[in-house]
Amino acid sequence: MGDWVIGLTNGGAPTNVSLSVVAISQADLNKIVRINPIPLEPGQKSFIPSMMTVDMPNNRIYAMDYLPGKVVAIDFTQDGNMSVAWGPVEQRTISFLTLIGPPD
Repeated sequence: MGDWVIGLTNGGAPTNVSLSVVAISQADLNKIVRINPIPLEPGQKSFIPSMMTVDMPNNRIYAMDYLPGKVVAIDFTQDGNMSVAWGPVEQRTISFLTLIGPPD
């Protein structure tokens, strides 16, 4: 996403830790930012074997967590700031998130 590589955690096996969206700068490998956009409730686990989706024209990342059944949108700026745009909202799928349509 621009000068950043974006990744999502918790794809290996169910875990007691909330998923993270992580961004690493290609220009400065010491610049790493992360957000935990879907906090777990007591007793919940996190697991999502599919990847998040990047909406580059709108500087937005969409992520989901299958076990708590939530989807979230994250705004991302090229200076490395991440913030929740909306969500998390109830939605459960183990499939990939696919964006369709024009940027607006």
